[in-house]
Amino acid sequence: MPYHTVKIKIHVPSGAVFDAEVFHDTKLRDLILDFREFLGNHGDVVVNVQKIGTAHPEYSSSLDPNATIDQLGIKDGDSLLFITKSKQKADEGSPDLVDDSIIAELVQKDKLHIRLPLPEKLTVHEYAGQLMDFLNPSDTIYSVFSILGTQNSEALTQLRELVAHKDPAAISPKFLYPIVQNAGGIPLQIAKLHYGSPLIVDFEGIWKPLEFLRDVIKDLKWRAKHEEEMAKLERQKMLAELIDKYLEQADKINKLKLPAETREQLLMLMLPRVTSLDTVVLSSVIHERRTRRHDSKFLGH
Repeated sequence: MPYHTVKIKIHVPSGAVFDAEVFHDTKLRDLILDFREFLGNHGDVVVNVQKIGTAHPEYSSSLDPNATIDQLGIKDGDSLLFITKSKQKADEGSPDLVDDSIIAELVQKDKLHIRLPLPEKLTVHEYAGQLMDFLNPSDTIYSVFSILGTQNSEALTQLRELVAHKDPAAISPKFLYPIVQNAGGIPLQIAKLHYGSPLIVDFEGIWKPLEFLRDVIKDLKWRAKHEEEMAKLERQKMLAELIDKYLEQADKINKLKLPAETREQLLMLMLPRVTSLDTVVLSSVIHERRTRRHDSKFLGH
């Protein structure tokens, strides 16, 4: 059989994502050896690998390290999640030691996989609040960019009329979904949802709006990691600039430009939604950082 390579994405505990190109007959254990070197070759760490996108990591078994890429059915564009746990915890059958990275990746053109660690022991009210503060803004961002990405002048006119009311309730699903469908799109759908920590969601929809949603979440994650102590007022300014950046990107794609006044009104209406999403991402990053500090001490770093 002629040699060929497979291009994959590798997700690691730090949250980083690496592009890799490997031969089809490469054994998974060879990739694990490379990963152990990346970790510093800790002898007390067990590495498990799971495929992202086919099932929730919690429910999928680890891939056989002695199998080849071909035998595992791994194809171009697939994503692998490398999970580490202490050897002692692995022997005890305990939960993964480091399995708390924020992930937002397109695993197919119509599917966005999101993995979001949440603080432990939330009350029912707190958990429901964080869940809705994540789902509602995600729905709004996807819907708005579905409309902005269309070449449908009628849909854009409807959006202009909607935001002219300057009422936050105007950009709710009740009003946005009909415009999305009028523009030839489909509302954001949940293909899979795993409750608990991490919160895992597989969204399905149209590729380009999903890509915008992914980029917003990754942007918020990066800013949260680097600007955790930012004052509230400065953070609002940063979020407004972030929304404006993505509206500008949508404008470049769409030949039917939004008037400056409409764009400003839309920005102000989206700001509370993106602020809610930012609060959840920031909480997740803080939880992730604290977990890593605990794990680092546990591993003797």
